[in-house]
Amino acid sequence: MAGLPIAMTDLKKHSLTLCFFMSALIIATPSQAQALELSVAPFINYFHYQEFDDKGEELLNEVGPLYGIELALAGEVGRVQSTVELSYLIGEVDYQGRTQAGNPYNTKTQQNIIQYGASLGYRYAITEISGNTLFIQPDLKILAYHWRRDIKSKQNVSRLVEDYNGYIVQPSLIFNYSDYQLQLGITRTLDNSMTIQPSSCIDRVTVKPKSANSWFTQGEYQFFKNDAYAASIWVSYKSYKMHASEVESGNTCFGTVGWHEPENSMQLWQLGAVFTF
Repeated sequence: MAGLPIAMTDLKKHSLTLCFFMSALIIATPSQAQALELSVAPFINYFHYQEFDDKGEELLNEVGPLYGIELALAGEVGRVQSTVELSYLIGEVDYQGRTQAGNPYNTKTQQNIIQYGASLGYRYAITEISGNTLFIQPDLKILAYHWRRDIKSKQNVSRLVEDYNGYIVQPSLIFNYSDYQLQLGITRTLDNSMTIQPSSCIDRVTVKPKSANSWFTQGEYQFFKNDAYAASIWVSYKSYKMHASEVESGNTCFGTVGWHEPENSMQLWQLGAVFTF
């Protein structure tokens, strides 16, 4: 059992590479592929982020719109579905929290979120309904993420920049019927880190928020299709969570301070369009 933690760490490090390799292998076999599609999806998000103390009481929240785009390349060989994707979200949202002294503090936070990864699925038919086939697809997606929270300075409170990095694993079920698609799945964050970037008063320090489970769902309706391209609209809800990290010491102009990342939760309500070529 002593080698189990090491094996799990190696699995986390190499799972994204393995998923990319298998997806690329499928996409790179045009002689066997039944479909190879490039999609572009602009979308808008309602962003809601919260941090909680040990008693579950809210410490801060950040809310507002984010704007994003996703690029994906999908391949299909027989019943096996494969996708590689890249998404980017950006926007400035409202920050409501408290200072270290406990005083209410409101400002703005610039958000930049990048996710990239790959998914593999296996689709098979369940039944015929009114002349159309209902398909189900067990799917596994693995994403790497980078998220920068740039909390703006205001009055006597300094700017604070936090960089989050890690992986997201999303097992799910996808249901397809005629022009409709519904996806339901679990979200688990893995190998998370949060780095406070240095400033004139703070040294760089990194903490490790712990993995946590949440969930997501997405619905899509294809309203147009011809030989050149297809167009769909989609709505989704996505939730990501992390458990609190251990405390790490860091130097500041006020002396040594203990830093940690509290329990946190990010929620995204998304509305977008998908153009597939």
